[in-house]
Amino acid sequence: MTTLLPRKTLPRQVHVEVSPTAEIALAHRDVAVVAELEVLFSCLVRKRVSFHDELPGERTWIAAPGLHIALRAVVYDGCRPETPGGEPPLLDFDVADPEALLPRSITIDYRDGEWLGAFDFS
Repeated sequence: MTTLLPRKTLPRQVHVEVSPTAEIALAHRDVAVVAELEVLFSCLVRKRVSFHDELPGERTWIAAPGLHIALRAVVYDGCRPETPGGEPPLLDFDVADPEALLPRSITIDYRDGEWLGAFDFS
């Protein structure tokens, strides 16, 4: 399934590609899955997609039946190359125009019981 996020919700269209296996998994759910698109601004820029059963917020849009998309911009609490015990804490980053962070395309898949996602700005 390929769909576009509605223009009435967003300032521009976003191409969303949902694999056939993800479509089947979405159809068997009672609640929508939320794909949270995280952009980390720090020493380097990192993109990550995580999946949630529920994630309320004003930066969440319906992308396809059973699939919602949420945006989260974050920064590290400092820029340290190594942190004991893993990554340093993340802080939410207030973006004046969050829609500017919307990617041009989003890909959602479901393999071996796990949700997989990616997004691209080009």
